Amino acid sequence: MIYLGVKAKPIKSKQDVYAALEKKKNELYDQQRFGTSKIYGDTLNSLKSFSSKLDFSDVTVEFLKKYETYLLVKKKFSPTTLSIYLRCLKAIMNEAIGE
Repeated sequence: MIYLGVKAKPIKSKQDVYAALEKKKNELYDQQRFGTSKIYGDTLNSLKSFSSKLDFSDVTVEFLKKYETYLLVKKKFSPTTLSIYLRCLKAIMNEAIGE
């Protein structure tokens, strides 16, 4: 796959995005990082309200633009909340590439 003219790195994870977010949220909770765990849970819930199923291959530039519009326009979230959710999604994507 190619995104923005750059060949995409292959995803090595066998999970979908939701399973990876849930796993990370639980790991953070077990480490007593409760605030960060809640943010990952909030990210998971917002993604589930946007899309019922989400594989790593579904996360494209087009998907991210639609998700951004959904959060800012329909849900009326602040740009700060959007950036926090996207930061969690980016971290999960990077972990999936590294697995």
